[in-house]
Amino acid sequence: MHLPPPALMLLLLCAGLALVVWWGPAPRQTGQDVRPWAAVLGAQALHWGLAAYALPRYQLWFDVVATQLASLALVLALYAVARWRRLQLPVALYLAPLAVLVLLSGALAVQPRWREFWAGLALCAQALLLAWGVGLGWRAGEPGCGTTRAHALLWGGALGWAVLHAVQALAALWPPSALLWPLLYGGHVLALCATTLGYVLWQYEHVQRGHERWAVVDPVTAVTHQRATLQALERMWSLARRAQQPLALLHVGLDDAERAGGAPHSDGLLAAVAQRLQLRLRTHDLLGHAGPDAFWVVLPSTDVGGALVVADDLRTLFEREPLQHHGQALRLHLSIGVHGLVPVDGTRPPEAMAQAAHRAWQAARAAGGNRIEIEA
Repeated sequence: MHLPPPALMLLLLCAGLALVVWWGPAPRQTGQDVRPWAAVLGAQALHWGLAAYALPRYQLWFDVVATQLASLALVLALYAVARWRRLQLPVALYLAPLAVLVLLSGALAVQPRWREFWAGLALCAQALLLAWGVGLGWRAGEPGCGTTRAHALLWGGALGWAVLHAVQALAALWPPSALLWPLLYGGHVLALCATTLGYVLWQYEHVQRGHERWAVVDPVTAVTHQRATLQALERMWSLARRAQQPLALLHVGLDDAERAGGAPHSDGLLAAVAQRLQLRLRTHDLLGHAGPDAFWVVLPSTDVGGALVVADDLRTLFEREPLQHHGQALRLHLSIGVHGLVPVDGTRPPEAMAQAAHRAWQAARAAGGNRIEIEA
């Protein structure tokens, strides 16, 4: 089989990119499933191989299968984007383009120019559908998710495919210039590289955001971990000092497991407790993990009296309303240590505030638990 050099280049490019995506560093470093995009590149490689074989002789069925493979590659690309961004797209969006091309191939089998024209327009519509899917994924992204470059590459590559297929459709009816085909081959190279780079970059940025999140958020309770909470306390202490506003800190701890009906304080239970605490606090209050069975609550613009109100509200909430966990109604009890001040030069620094709230919590637990203690 003789392959024209541009088609051979595209075939090797698709195969090489598929190998890089499948066995390269992206799946190992991100831990993500890249099989959908590797399938896209595999379908593109088969498309260019069959298209190149059919082109010099115009062997109908080779050309028909090659067109179907190009459509399949776009279908798989749309599926990969929808799967990655968790978009619920109708199954018809995946199957309809393939069915349309099969019908066109059968209806226009003896009219190759018109078959190529309508097939090109159908592939153009598919590429626009892919660009639309990428746009949906872009809008569905989290605020500040940082995937602008990845989305732009995917979206630009999809639009590039749409333009290329539209030009190829027109070239089937009007004799093209000798310069057109090198430009089309080059455009396909750019579209393939852009979409593949965008997809891989998408994964890296997603995992990077996860790393950044878990650098601040405790993976067990899904609230700010202890170090980040104390760092935030330092910032709030500085702001309160400049504004001469009060600042309060609670150390909230679950009492002994026997008080929870003998249920161990599992990771799932701690996460449920953290969620209930978070729902009870104000939006500008900060809830953080303070170690086994304990949490910090930073209350800006709150004096000791206000902190006592918050602490008593949290304690009575758990005492009166059982927490549903794994089919059990657990009546939990909290011991809470309270410390508050108006930060000025010479007052306790943030580290000392944390130590004072911790000592107050120890005193509450030593006194029998299910109570609140204050350290002035």
